[in-house]
Amino acid sequence: MKKKILIVEDDSMVARDLQYEVEKLGYEVVGIGESAEEAMSISEIYLPDLALMDIHILGCLDGIQTARLLQESYRIPVVFLTSCNDEETIRRAAAEMPYGYLIKPTSRSDLKAVLELAFYRIEQEAGNRAAHSQAAEMVASRHEGILTVSMDGTIQFMNAAAERLTGMLPVAVRGKQLSHVIRLRRDLQETVRGLYRAKRDVRVEEIGWALKGSGGGLLLVHISLVSLVSDSGDGTGYLLMLHDAVEQLHANTAALAAKTATECEIASAALVTLDQRNNILDASSSLLSELDLTIAHLVGRSLTDLSLDPDQRISDRLLSRLLGLGNAGSEPQ
Repeated sequence: MKKKILIVEDDSMVARDLQYEVEKLGYEVVGIGESAEEAMSISEIYLPDLALMDIHILGCLDGIQTARLLQESYRIPVVFLTSCNDEETIRRAAAEMPYGYLIKPTSRSDLKAVLELAFYRIEQEAGNRAAHSQAAEMVASRHEGILTVSMDGTIQFMNAAAERLTGMLPVAVRGKQLSHVIRLRRDLQETVRGLYRAKRDVRVEEIGWALKGSGGGLLLVHISLVSLVSDSGDGTGYLLMLHDAVEQLHANTAALAAKTATECEIASAALVTLDQRNNILDASSSLLSELDLTIAHLVGRSLTDLSLDPDQRISDRLLSRLLGLGNAGSEPQ
């Protein structure tokens, strides 16, 4: 099977020439994008094995920031392309740990060498991940709802998982305010407005947010927020990821059971049993003892219901333990 490559280049003639050279070398070009939004949309559909990324592209995000987005969202490695060879540009690009660097115009021999080395490195890293049983984590990450948001809270991109979680089509939400589309509630008072007003250059991990779906029901989600920052230190936007907490709980439980050697170790873990409606049927005695709870506090309740409980042992510590997050992250100011 041919390796799939995404080209991100805002000069159409350069992009076509590059596509020709890449295909002559035996690779498949799955798409050409001129901006971060187009790169994300193509990646959502085709999941390329590698991106050839021009540093200077259209839109509010440059190629270096776009490379960071592709890595955060889809773990797509990048080879940078640029006509600049100044030290500052190279320093910024190197900080993103690229798989190669090409100065335009590039020859077929240079392109061939960089691509071969990049895919060799990718295969070596994939082997190491498989050896450490991390492949499942990579697959699970693709089920995260992913959105990119401008500094003023305008949605620029939304993937299929976010569509499933919100019940909204990506084409219908692009350009709309995040707070009008992603209806989040925690403690029945907080909204998403404060979430994307984070300080510059931060990463926020939080649990216990209830997402209001298209049917009106509430779904418990875990939120990851990463700010996108320019080289001058100015905020340019945010990457917001939504994780279905029930799916995460199932994945954590399966992973723990797979790697646990003895029943004793399983018994000491923070485990619960869910019914077909994802309501709690039972919980491990060690978990109940640790939090000073009884099974009566939990049985028959959903994770979303627990997240709204005024008892912090349940709404905070219990969910943190079940989702394997330790203590919940602090809110951005």
